[in-house]
Amino acid sequence: MPMQEKTIQMLSLSLMISWLTVAVSRAGVMDPIAHWTFDTNANDTTGMHHATLQGDAFISSDGDAPAGQALVLDGDGDYAVVNAPAAADFRLTTGTISLWYKGPLKQRPGYALIDLHHGSAHGPFYHGWVIQGSTYNMGLVGYAAGKVNQGIVIQDPDDLLNNQWQHVVAAFDSAAGEISMWYGQLSSPLVYVGTNIYTDFVYPPTIEGLFMGRHGAALENGAPAANDRDFLGRIDDVQIYDWALSAEHAEFLHNNPGAVVPEPGTIALFAIGALSLIRRRRNVARNSL
Repeated sequence: MPMQEKTIQMLSLSLMISWLTVAVSRAGVMDPIAHWTFDTNANDTTGMHHATLQGDAFISSDGDAPAGQALVLDGDGDYAVVNAPAAADFRLTTGTISLWYKGPLKQRPGYALIDLHHGSAHGPFYHGWVIQGSTYNMGLVGYAAGKVNQGIVIQDPDDLLNNQWQHVVAAFDSAAGEISMWYGQLSSPLVYVGTNIYTDFVYPPTIEGLFMGRHGAALENGAPAANDRDFLGRIDDVQIYDWALSAEHAEFLHNNPGAVVPEPGTIALFAIGALSLIRRRRNVARNSL
């Protein structure tokens, strides 16, 4: 009986340590700093960066989205925006953007899926980052010091805009000096696009907002310019991390729409607890012989 009690205590301790690890890591760098699922509203599930809908933008109720519902845009003045000062949290030098989108081939000459003050309209330097595209390419681009345009894009694909759900994950790592991207449709595996040299993005002193479905450089004299790279289609499950995701992380997000990157420490500690339980049971069996 005492041996069985010790076994139970050991398992309970392992579980407690695992949950403690979850709590600590949730307060650390593992979780996204923002996550918009667009279920019912445009709130950030982390509670820090709620977006507001502009124009005729609305949240779908037909379930046509990888994670349930989606942001619906008509390509004419519709978008979602995280206003200042909260948007300033996305002035990242290392980070990852993951999102799903769906749209027809018929778009404006360019479209922006998510944008943080990208362009040169508000100062002497080019700055910011954006995931944007056209009928010919799509990718993450931004500016380093000295007006250096950098990023990674998919060139001349056949299926960027085909009214099917597409997933793009773009990571930029200041320490490694690399910017990487993965891409895939909902019904197909995620594909590694490639890696380019990266130096830190530069940002203006103030950020007007983070825009989803429109270009941030559209802000002129405090008001959005009309029809500036407005996206026609749907956007879902937008996640922003302040660390660079790996290929394994990107694949997990692709295979589990709506989920966030899991905690590796939790899985490891549960495995340790299970091994400890097995060893304890073996000892109990030996002592009973």
